[in-house]
Amino acid sequence: MSELTFAQPERRSFLLPAVIAIVVLAIVIGIVYSFVPHRVADLTLTHVAVLPEHTVFSSDSKVVGQQAPFDDDLYITFPALVPLSSAPLLRESTIQPAGHTEGMVLLHYPIAQAEWDQRKSASIILKFYNQDPLIVPLPKQ
Repeated sequence: MSELTFAQPERRSFLLPAVIAIVVLAIVIGIVYSFVPHRVADLTLTHVAVLPEHTVFSSDSKVVGQQAPFDDDLYITFPALVPLSSAPLLRESTIQPAGHTEGMVLLHYPIAQAEWDQRKSASIILKFYNQDPLIVPLPKQ
């Protein structure tokens, strides 16, 4: 009968193969990162139009101490927006790689014209389906 031995062969260190694998993985990630665009879209703001609107409704009945009813909502001001409008930029718009599109984005800020003129800054945040949101500053006119 053969003699039982519990001797094991000398263990190899896995440190060198692990370091080589990590270096190769870092190189592959660096190459992929350099060729994949970080931003899917860029945005250029070409025109800003400000249209202050305040509509007062006339009434035949007069009540002492009560002002005439008024409305600052956008649907009242739509006829005044017609000369400023263009084709809208739809939420579902798809732009092909290296493509270009234009469109109007209509924003309603329910503040007085004097407050708008005195602002220090204003910006909008546009959220896209497949990239981080873009913050676009609105220029002071």
